[in-house]
Amino acid sequence: MPYSEEDRLPTVVSVVDGSVDRAALNARVYDAVVDKVSASFYRKDFGGIDWIGEADARRAAVVAQPDEIGFYRALNETLALLDDSHTSAIRPATNLRRTTARIQAVPGVGFTMTHLDDSWIVTRVRQSGPAALAGVEVGWRVDAVNGQPFDPGVGYGSETTLMRFADAADGVHEVALTPTLLSREVGRVDRHPDGVLVIAFREFDRATRDWLGETLKRELLNPPRAVVIDLRGNIGGLDREVGLMLSPFFAERRLIGIKDFRWLPDIHLWTRRQALRFEGPLAVLTSPDSASGAEIFAAAIQESGRGKIVGRTSAGAVVGSLIYDLPDGGSLSVGVVGFRTGAGRVLEKVGVVPDIPVTASLAELRAGRDPTLETAVRAILPDVSP
Repeated sequence: MPYSEEDRLPTVVSVVDGSVDRAALNARVYDAVVDKVSASFYRKDFGGIDWIGEADARRAAVVAQPDEIGFYRALNETLALLDDSHTSAIRPATNLRRTTARIQAVPGVGFTMTHLDDSWIVTRVRQSGPAALAGVEVGWRVDAVNGQPFDPGVGYGSETTLMRFADAADGVHEVALTPTLLSREVGRVDRHPDGVLVIAFREFDRATRDWLGETLKRELLNPPRAVVIDLRGNIGGLDREVGLMLSPFFAERRLIGIKDFRWLPDIHLWTRRQALRFEGPLAVLTSPDSASGAEIFAAAIQESGRGKIVGRTSAGAVVGSLIYDLPDGGSLSVGVVGFRTGAGRVLEKVGVVPDIPVTASLAELRAGRDPTLETAVRAILPDVSP
C-alpha cells in the first residue's frame, strides 16, 4: 500500500451495501491491513498475542459486514487486539472529510467542546462562524441534536441541524445551525495586557511550523514577558516538526527523543540552533487530549527545566506511526516505532504528568474562566494576577 500524502484528497470507492462487490472490497482491504500490520508493527511479539491467528479467525466475520460502517467497526475491533492507540483504520468518508479539512475550506459550525463531568461543554466559539452568529456561548452544555441525545461519535454532515444547549442556569437554547465553509485554523495567538503571549495550535506539521515561525518573528519585535504554549487538544503530528518547533525555545541543540525501530538502529531527535529565539519564562498547557507530538514537546520542556507543564496528564499515546492509503479510500495508521524521551522515559500509556496539576471545574468554564492558563501565568510570572 502507498504512503498517504497529506496534501492529496483520497479517492473514495463506492459499492452497493450487501453486494458481492462490497464483500470483495472488504476482503481486499482486510487482507491489505493484516499484511501491512504484520510487516510493520513495532512490537515484534505483537504485544503477546497471536496476531496472524487472531486475524485469520476473525476474517470471515469482518469481511461479511454489509456496509462500510460495520466493516470498519469490525476491522478496528481486530486492530484493537494490539492495544496500540496509533494502530487503527479510518473509513473512506471520514478520511475524505478530515483530509479536506486539512487542505481546504470545509463546512463547519465553528465551535469546539470538551468532555467534563459527563457533559460536553462548549469551550470555544469561532468568531464569525455559524455558532457565533447564532449566539452560542462558551460554557453551554450540548444536550441534543435533531431531537436525539448528542453523540460525539456521529458526524452531522453539511445539513442544517437543530441543536439544543443548556446554559449555566439550565436555561434551554434551541439553535438551528447551518454549516458554512470554514478554512483551516492553523493556530491562534493572543497577547494579554500583562505581557503574556499565548500560542495555541492543533498539529505539528509544515503549515503550523511556518505559521509559528512567522508569529514569533512578528511578536518578538516587541518581546513578551512570557510565553504560554497551549497544547490542550493538540493531536500531534510529525516528530521532525516537533523538533523544529521546539528549537526557538532553546539556546543550544538538545536531544528530545529516541526512536526505537523494530529492526533498524535507533534514531535520535534533536532541536536545532536558531537565530530566532525566545529565552524568557515559558509554560506549556496539557490535557488528556494532548497526544503524540504534543507529549514529546511537553516532555522536552519539562526534562530540560526550560518551563512549567500545567494542566492535566497527557494522553500517553507516543508511538511513531505511518499512514497508508487503503484500496477503498480509507486510511490505515500503523505504530511502527517506539519512543523514549531524551532522558529515556517511555511515555506510552503513561503520558506527561504536569508539574502543576489543574482541573477546571464546570462552574469555572461557564463563568468564562480558564484556571489552567491562570495558574500557568502565576507560576512563571508571580507578580501577575490574571
